[in-house]
Amino acid sequence: MNRFLIREIYNYSNKIEKQIKLKTLLNYNFNNFKVNNSFKIGFKEDLLTRLAKRTTELETLPYGLSAMPSINTLSSWYIKSFEELYQFDNYNDNKQMNIVLQNIYTRHTDTTEKITDGFKELNINLSNRYKEDVFEYLKKYGHLPCGSFDTLNISLDTFYTNRLSVRLLIDQYLQHEYTGSNHVGIINKKTSPIEVIQDAINDATHICQMTYGHSPEVIIEKVTNPEICYIPSYLYYVMFEIIKNGLRASVENNQDTLNIVISGTEDVIIKISDKGKGIPYSDLDKIWYYSYTTVEKNYYNNVNEIQQSECPMSGFGLGLSISRSIINFLGGDIRLMSMENYGTDVYISIPKE
Repeated sequence: MNRFLIREIYNYSNKIEKQIKLKTLLNYNFNNFKVNNSFKIGFKEDLLTRLAKRTTELETLPYGLSAMPSINTLSSWYIKSFEELYQFDNYNDNKQMNIVLQNIYTRHTDTTEKITDGFKELNINLSNRYKEDVFEYLKKYGHLPCGSFDTLNISLDTFYTNRLSVRLLIDQYLQHEYTGSNHVGIINKKTSPIEVIQDAINDATHICQMTYGHSPEVIIEKVTNPEICYIPSYLYYVMFEIIKNGLRASVENNQDTLNIVISGTEDVIIKISDKGKGIPYSDLDKIWYYSYTTVEKNYYNNVNEIQQSECPMSGFGLGLSISRSIINFLGGDIRLMSMENYGTDVYISIPKE
């Protein structure tokens, strides 16, 4: 990488990154903007700022995570994407710009896998140094031998939440011509949470059946049946992860049902309740840690032979944390309440834009 590019990444990383709102994106007519070179230049500048900031966020991850081989690979993807977009200057060639954006989007598809691999490499590195599995140490004491996990967790939370802005902008630019019912790009102005939840239930119960041989029944109580302006694929990811966690907790405590309640018209609340074994109060903060998993034989301690290309019920410890970053990115929140030996309630709030 030449010095000029290094300097440009630094310069762009110090620019202001604007917050994205769905309502603002709905007002953008990307089809008209695509014939406006001034807009395309501004769009490119915005993406360059976001790519540069993601690069610096990865390079400054604490406790040596930024030096792990998988994180180095991930960082190189962002540098490559920055370079390709920076060098693009033929604004009259819409096809080529679409190709550049699609290449960037595709290149970063496996980001979560690289983060997970980086955590595994870090665990091996630190465990060899301290002669103890540091992620098991984290479970037991709530911190790493070398310091607070919050420092690392906040850094990753910032990266994941802000990463969504890059993917959303590119997705919206490339998919704006999508003519599905009520869609503007990937945004559905009349998303049915019930329909998304049902899709997530179908897929989560299928995996549960494949893993345990059976699955608890999922009961939905519709206080209301709202329609919201949202991104269905984002909501699906969140619901799938939380329902999957609830099914696992229910099965392992010999419970036959998982309950979901949805209420609200403008501001929507979704509650997912299981009757699993619950979470000790002292461990509630830990569940939001990236890589934190209650599975004894997991991906990070080299015991679990499940590959990331598969879709296991648990063992990676990223689903809940990423779900919160998605909901927070779109202006909502996730809260969790648990009673040990009784069960867990997860509340998802989706406010009106």
